[in-house]
Amino acid sequence: MNLADMVFHQSKIPAASETAQVVDDSMKRAQCRNDGCNTRARGCLAQHLLLALAAFAASAATAASAAGADVGFDAGASIVHDSNVSRSLASEGTQADTSMAGFAAARAYFAPTSADGVTLSLGAGGERFERYRGLDNGWISAGAAYRRKFGLGYEAPWVRAEALAEYHGYDVDLRSGPRLTSRVEFGKRFGERVSAQAGAYYEQRWSSHGTTAYPGVADDVYDLRGRGVYAGVSVAFGDAFTLGAHAGLRRGDVASTASEWSPLLSAASAISEDPTFGNERYAYRLRGTTRNADVTLSYALGDRASINLSISGAYTGVAQGYAYRSRATGIAWLYRY
Repeated sequence: MNLADMVFHQSKIPAASETAQVVDDSMKRAQCRNDGCNTRARGCLAQHLLLALAAFAASAATAASAAGADVGFDAGASIVHDSNVSRSLASEGTQADTSMAGFAAARAYFAPTSADGVTLSLGAGGERFERYRGLDNGWISAGAAYRRKFGLGYEAPWVRAEALAEYHGYDVDLRSGPRLTSRVEFGKRFGERVSAQAGAYYEQRWSSHGTTAYPGVADDVYDLRGRGVYAGVSVAFGDAFTLGAHAGLRRGDVASTASEWSPLLSAASAISEDPTFGNERYAYRLRGTTRNADVTLSYALGDRASINLSISGAYTGVAQGYAYRSRATGIAWLYRY
């Protein structure tokens, strides 16, 4: 039994072929339903926008390749254990789970000038959970990014603006829907070993698959929007090891799963049944503030691949002084060509 077989056997996480099937099955279930489109115009508009962005990125990438752009490929796989996948209050009972994910993406990069760079990308991936199979999901994405460097040399500061559109399809449709993220990031190197970044982002997602729990109360729990800021630093130790640390703050909508008579009931702006975590469980949309931090140790496997060990934690405060916590540990393999 090799190392990969041992990992899958001990964790009971499916092999890559099963993950590919999850992607296929989930994306089929995630198609925009006609009745959903009629009742949730915003969500369907976002889905059409995603398809338009994907078509634009594909045609632009083809044109960029023909124009002599650098075309590359990214891939990765990860195993993550999360202490609170339901994002529940401790008093409501948290649900932990382990997931396996994989992705692949194609990108085209071209430089209009020596200081400017544009990247277009198309990607797809899937995620499989060990316990709560309703969280199994597949996704597609299309992105565009612009980067400008201010000056010559590796220590010159830079700024990057990025827009990313995604569609996620889940085994339980409650969380299925399109997502849009925009981001601006600044960075600088300090010598050969140290680099720092800071940025701000806005994100929004739509979902039209909620189930009415209370008359007159919205059920679109996963129609969420939020904004945040973050900062981080990375330090290289020799040619192989890099240690990175990041911290962030986000304000906006969050979703938490709890019981029918949760104290969150009076503060929720939307409520829906959530069969992912069993009977008599409900998802609540709330306003919240999240503080998060992570540390990652990366080991380079040559020039194109790396193994990354990470640990992260998040604390989300919601209405009436309630809060929930989550912690995650993971290992990831990343490849870039």
